[in-house]
Amino acid sequence: MHAATTHHAKLALLAKEGFVPHLIRVGESPPLTPLQGGEQYRSDSVAIGSPHCRTIKELEKKEDFWSSETIVVTLPFRRQFPDPWVYVAQMREIVSKLSSHQRVLLTSSTSYYPDCDHSVDENLAFSPIAPRLKALAAAESVIVSHPGPSAVLRLGGLYGPGREIRGFAKKGLERHALNSRVNLIHRDDVIAIVMRMLCDDVGWGCTLNAVSDAHPSRGDLYGVCAVEAVSQVEKGKIVSNQKLKMALDYQFCYPDPLALIEDFSQ
Repeated sequence: MHAATTHHAKLALLAKEGFVPHLIRVGESPPLTPLQGGEQYRSDSVAIGSPHCRTIKELEKKEDFWSSETIVVTLPFRRQFPDPWVYVAQMREIVSKLSSHQRVLLTSSTSYYPDCDHSVDENLAFSPIAPRLKALAAAESVIVSHPGPSAVLRLGGLYGPGREIRGFAKKGLERHALNSRVNLIHRDDVIAIVMRMLCDDVGWGCTLNAVSDAHPSRGDLYGVCAVEAVSQVEKGKIVSNQKLKMALDYQFCYPDPLALIEDFSQ
């Protein structure tokens, strides 16, 4: 199984986990091109070399990264992009390298949906106005237009090991009201959902919201995380996960973010 990263230091970690590691360059330039470790790229302590070392030319052969049966695209839609349409260009380049026999899955974001005070699902029809939302919608459209099997997973806020809720609760306090709802998903659920799609061949041809069942308020979340907060008046969208649960016959490992936090605090 192949795995790619944009960070040199992660090559060694991918190799340790049993993947054939690739460094992938993304952005305005140079073109998106997977490169193996070998003598060209080394982590701080471990060189990714033989027997996995290949040249760029060798990577263009049939067995290379781009010939995998399924490509799972997890490139983040970075806020620091000088132009959000860079992300659309990245998706176009990825799709251009695939044949109609390959599957492609994009992990997108529930930030796709506009701010509102009611429940939203995948059938919501609206025209994005903000430049970033327009670009995200266009990027999803590029993936969906792939002639082979495709799917989009709109992920809620990701939490789990290394991404503790308390950390982004503090950040959220600066931008959101206490009674607005959160749409979160545990890392293990994301992995389980992707594996269900890959192994059981379900969910393709769909756009699916991947969020936990429960949507606690930020006030409840901050209270459990013991983060000092001030009261504000605002509501927030609740992203529905019913389509995903039906399409994949899936039950969440961590349906309620608050329950997990409370378990750890006891």
